[in-house]
Amino acid sequence: MRPKSRRGQACPPAPPVCASRPPSPSVPLPPDDALARCRAARLLAAAFVHVPPQDLEGTRGRAPVTLARHVALYVAHVTLGVPRGAVADHFGRDRTSIAYACARMEQRREVPDFDRALSALEACAAHAIAQGVPVPMHRAEGAAHPVSGGLA
Repeated sequence: MRPKSRRGQACPPAPPVCASRPPSPSVPLPPDDALARCRAARLLAAAFVHVPPQDLEGTRGRAPVTLARHVALYVAHVTLGVPRGAVADHFGRDRTSIAYACARMEQRREVPDFDRALSALEACAAHAIAQGVPVPMHRAEGAAHPVSGGLA
C-alpha cells in the first residue's frame, strides 16, 4: 500500500532515479548543509520545469521561471527542512517571499497532476539528500537536463 499524501491521496511511486530506496519521512538538517539543500532544490526544480538553474537567480521572469523558483523555495523549506531565513538568504529573497511561494505551491497542489509531480520531486529531493548525493556548484553552460517529466 502506498503512503498517503497530505490530501489523503496515494502518493505516486518515486521516479526511477530515486526508486532504489524510499526517503526517510524526516530528513535531519545538519547546521552546515542548508546551502547544499537549497542548491539541490534549485537544480531539481529547474530540471523539472525545464529552465536553466541560473534563471532562478533573478527577481523576475517568465511564468515557467517563476514556477521553478517557487517550487525550489517550497522544496527547500517544506521538504528539506531548511529554515525560511536560510532559504531567503540563499535565494536572495525576503522571508515573506518564502512564505508566499509556499502558499502558492499549496494552492497549486489542489490540482491532482501537479500534486503528483511535486510529490515525486519531493521524494527525489529527500532521497538525494538522505543518500548524500553531491550537489554540483555550477552546471556546464548548455548542459542538458536529463529529466523526462515536468511540472510546467
